[in-house]
Amino acid sequence: MAGLTINLLGPPVVESDGIPIEVDTRKAVALLAYLAVTGRAETRDSLSVLLWPDNDHSRGRAALRRTLSVLRKALDHRWLVIEGQTVALPIGSDMRIDVRLFEDRLAATKLHPHPASAVCNQCLQFLEEAVAQYRGDFLTGFTLRDSANFDDWQLAQGEHHRREFTGALRDLTDSYRRLGRSDDAIAALSRWLEADPLVESAHRSLMEVYASAGDRSRALEQYQKCIRVLDRELGVSPLEETVDLYHELKVGRIPVRAKAQPTKVESLVDSEARPPSRLRAPLVGRASDLETVSVELARGNRLIAIEGEAGIGKTRLAEEVLAAAAAQGITVIAAHCHQGEEDLAFGVLAELLTIGGRAEDARTRLASIPSFAVGEASSLAPSLGDLVPAMPPHVPLSGAAADARLLDGVAEALRALCGEGGVLFIDDVQWADAASLKVLGYMVRRLPESGPSILVTSRTEALRADHPLHEMLHTARRNGASASLSLARLDRDEVAELVTAASPHAAAQPDLDILFEETEGVPFFVVEYLDAFRLDGEIDSGRLPVSVRDLLSSKLAGLTEMGRQVAATASVVGRAFDLDLVREVSGRSPEEVVEAVEELCQRGVLGAPSGDSSSFDFAHDKLKEVVYEDTNPARRRLLHRRVASALVGVTRSGTAAPSAEVARHYQLAGDDAEAAAHYLEAGRRAFAMHANTQAKEYLLTALALGHTEEGSIHREIGDIELLAGDYQAALSSYERAAAMSSPDARPDVERRLGALHHRTGQFDSARAYFQTARDSLVAGERTAAASMTSADWALTEIKVGNLGRARFLAEEAMELALLSEDSGALAQGHNTLGILATEEGDYPGAAHHLEQGLAMADEVGGGAIRVAALNNLARATARIGDLDRGRALAEAALEESVAIGDRHREAALHNNLADLLHATGDVDESMKHLKKALQGFAEIELGADLSHPEIWKLAQW
Repeated sequence: MAGLTINLLGPPVVESDGIPIEVDTRKAVALLAYLAVTGRAETRDSLSVLLWPDNDHSRGRAALRRTLSVLRKALDHRWLVIEGQTVALPIGSDMRIDVRLFEDRLAATKLHPHPASAVCNQCLQFLEEAVAQYRGDFLTGFTLRDSANFDDWQLAQGEHHRREFTGALRDLTDSYRRLGRSDDAIAALSRWLEADPLVESAHRSLMEVYASAGDRSRALEQYQKCIRVLDRELGVSPLEETVDLYHELKVGRIPVRAKAQPTKVESLVDSEARPPSRLRAPLVGRASDLETVSVELARGNRLIAIEGEAGIGKTRLAEEVLAAAAAQGITVIAAHCHQGEEDLAFGVLAELLTIGGRAEDARTRLASIPSFAVGEASSLAPSLGDLVPAMPPHVPLSGAAADARLLDGVAEALRALCGEGGVLFIDDVQWADAASLKVLGYMVRRLPESGPSILVTSRTEALRADHPLHEMLHTARRNGASASLSLARLDRDEVAELVTAASPHAAAQPDLDILFEETEGVPFFVVEYLDAFRLDGEIDSGRLPVSVRDLLSSKLAGLTEMGRQVAATASVVGRAFDLDLVREVSGRSPEEVVEAVEELCQRGVLGAPSGDSSSFDFAHDKLKEVVYEDTNPARRRLLHRRVASALVGVTRSGTAAPSAEVARHYQLAGDDAEAAAHYLEAGRRAFAMHANTQAKEYLLTALALGHTEEGSIHREIGDIELLAGDYQAALSSYERAAAMSSPDARPDVERRLGALHHRTGQFDSARAYFQTARDSLVAGERTAAASMTSADWALTEIKVGNLGRARFLAEEAMELALLSEDSGALAQGHNTLGILATEEGDYPGAAHHLEQGLAMADEVGGGAIRVAALNNLARATARIGDLDRGRALAEAALEESVAIGDRHREAALHNNLADLLHATGDVDESMKHLKKALQGFAEIELGADLSHPEIWKLAQW
């Protein structure tokens, strides 16, 4: 056929006028597939980062130019549109893309209005056409060996299309069965089970269709297949209804097909769903607390905290406040933290952004903020990117610039989604991850008065003394913009009031003395006991912890087998879950999961988190613990593995949280090798986002689980310890890394050892390490790394006063940097020559080199080299008399150094800034910075466990 045909469902096939195109690089196919699926113009920078993430900017752009040339030639210079910095594949009438046809046909069925139970010939045709496009999974057999970014995108696309395909087969099967088209139904069911063999309802449907068509033997054979696959994959037996169907068929009876259930899982949250049976008790004993929180919100306080022990009613009080706020038209976005997930970086923020993006006016609100902010927010919550389709492609940065842009972007997005006077609610903030708390703390400090209020609840017993919430409250309190409230237990009279409100008739009330003794006035347990009494007519005596566990276990005793299976799956997931995740992990159909979750909600086992009716969580963490502990250990391990596999399909490029979550599940599944691999990935992503503490924890866990890259992991741990100023630990890590690294990797470690000894003033040792590393790197023709090593060595020679040797090394470093054309090496080369010129008294020459070094540092995205350039330029600028600019440069250097987490250089920058402020006459500010410098230097020296006077002398680097 004339035109361009792109088939991506299955192995990729591209034809121009009916003739397959030939390209000599897989990157060309990947580029064409990406443009065909996105359907929008992409910048050259975003494409080079996507396909060549390990290349520097210039090499990535060069590789893209070559690939575009190859692709344009293969397409006979048609279809591909390249304009300036953008590349696009505009969809035209002479173009056929199977993915787009597949999506368009499915979209047409969703937009066609008619009852779910009706058979529509037009929708049936659309479904058949959609299924016909699906030759196989997205880009079957196609991978790029050197682009994790593209692999992540391909994996996410594949999972999405596969879910759409199985859903289409489900709907198609239902229509065929209603029309009596048995052969077509069998074919559709067979394809469905081929794609997802764990859907037990599909096995039952196929048994019924075979039996209705008169083929009882194949129906019974299908049951045996169902048993085998469930046992092999899940270690479970078929459900009771599947067994009953088998027995009916075995005795020759063909059961009448039950009325078809709606295929949309949204039926679970339909307004006509049956209300849960558990008691919804009134809020008692909290009138003054309710008024206090409401008043503080009305005042526009930046941060409000509700504190108390577990079960004290913090969430219940917050729900009443937020319900009243929502009734007044105030936007509320809520997220819930969960125990055991404190190390899942940016998890809370991702939940807040995702939920906020589901509002009807989210698209309009996001359109009102800069595109970079939407880009940063969508790196944590990818669904936001779909709301602003015209948004320019997100170009990732690195270093401190990336950290600052992430803080600004996410804060701006949350502010827009909340609107003026809105509220962000975070339940159980004591379990929030440190990375999310860092952004929230930034919002508390920086957002103007029109920013959202942040309402949090925290468990007193679980909130450690050094938790960031304390500092957040302190910061807000200094500005008169915070409030905290501690909830007490109910007294006996208040418990009596609650009992009377729940059961007005005395005959229907439990013994108050027993109730108060058992619950000790904890509202959650009072409500639970009242609910049990209402159902059973009695309350068992006993100590509170045992009684509560018995009560929670009793909630699970009457569950159906399907309900138990879904509850067990949910307890293993360990956080708020959506139905798709539980369905995928449990292997049950959407209808089965809906019925089970509906049962669990009715029994009070599950509830929808506030503000997010599309996901579910256990009504209390204690319930989750009981279900988890009661699940067979072998089955728990199996479910953890399946959760990990499911989450791998939704891992977001650029965030640490998914990798850490996947790793945790693999670890609990007993697969240490997979867990170690994902912990390593999580550690590297966390470090890239300057979440250094979490990064180190992830890397140590990867080592503990036996990851084979011991040398590189110890080196990365050493980098984190170096930034923290823990020099003894860094030395130990680097020495381990040197012992475990290959000869090619050892020079990088030796350079780090040299830098460490330079920081502590052990200059002879530093010189020896630098010389060994530099000689090996030059011999290996690694010019950029050799340049940086020579530059580091030159700084050591400057420190000992050997300026002649320093000049030789600095000029050598610049020659190697020019030869390598590496911006980072050029930045460091200019930086070293600038320091040398400063030492020689050539301040204009120093400023010249340092200005160029700063420009080169900006090209590579900033980071430590930019901090160095800013600091050294500040000193040189001040020397030539421009104190105001010197102060501004030093303040910028300090801000970026704090973001990176380099505590030693942070102390030095406070000291340098103190000198500049003193020179400008600002004595009070100078003293503040001097005190911080002294404290920082003292902490570094104490941590080094030795006396190192040079630690106090750090001024330029």
